[in-house]
Amino acid sequence: MIDISFWEILVIIIVALVIIKPENVPKVACNIGRWFRYLKNLSTSLTTAVNKQIQIEAERESQEKQQSMEADGKEQRHD
Repeated sequence: MIDISFWEILVIIIVALVIIKPENVPKVACNIGRWFRYLKNLSTSLTTAVNKQIQIEAERESQEKQQSMEADGKEQRHD
């Protein structure tokens, strides 16, 4: 997945503290948490929608296959 070592994370945190200023860190962390939650919910919704669409498509194909088999069966009886 992501290959970040402990020291790289530590450097990122130190740079963030210098840029953000220590008194604003809680606000920034809260906003980052909200964004991650939003992205997680968005990902979950997208996954659910795709899975539902796949299931609908599979059911439709199954019904078409069944109707095709029934039509073939009726043609064979008439022959």
